[in-house]
Amino acid sequence: MKIAAEHKPIGKVCIINPRFDRNGLKDDDVVSFVPMSAVDEQSGKINLKEEGFIKDLIKGYTPFSENDVLFAKITPCMENGKVAIAKNLKNAKGFGSTEFHVFRPGKEVVGDWIFYCLKNPLFRKNAEANMTGSAGQKRVPSHFFERAMIPVPALAEQKRLVNLLQLIESALEKRREAIRLADEFLKSAFLEMFGDPIKNQKRWVEKKLQDVCQKITDGTHHSPKSLEE
Repeated sequence: MKIAAEHKPIGKVCIINPRFDRNGLKDDDVVSFVPMSAVDEQSGKINLKEEGFIKDLIKGYTPFSENDVLFAKITPCMENGKVAIAKNLKNAKGFGSTEFHVFRPGKEVVGDWIFYCLKNPLFRKNAEANMTGSAGQKRVPSHFFERAMIPVPALAEQKRLVNLLQLIESALEKRREAIRLADEFLKSAFLEMFGDPIKNQKRWVEKKLQDVCQKITDGTHHSPKSLEE
């Protein structure tokens, strides 16, 4: 999707990794807790089943607020697309994995627009190329986002495009669900007709493949030459 809009660095339109703002909350107040595993890498939805006291989470975890965008900075979570919008948080506050970068939208952008920009495979490919650290522990540094450019159309256009993208996502989700149900039906139908092929409860006659096939081959290919040749 080509967008006619001015491009700006994310650091100019978002606060990156903002400090925790209590907003009147006390240490014994309960907030949401979001480990990395709670973010669905496909849908971007967050499982908010976990909660905790502020006093137990304020040291050692990443703070965020309602409508902030979470971005997994570590491999392979970043490449897999773990990006989410923090919504429906307990007391509108949360803490999560230290492997999240947090983006708080400014006046020029809406959270859903930032979400789709960060979720974009091309953007994440660029982020991957800028990772630092050793193999298996590579991370996208925060300074990458200070200069990483994204399109920033007018707010009304952002909202229109977000609505369009959400409709597309909903259609894709329904398609994936239909495929899943069809796959389950086929497996169920096979077991109903033939039973478990391992247990063979229906007592089918068992034979070796070589006795029922004219030829067994591993397919056409070019065998590698011997190093001794």
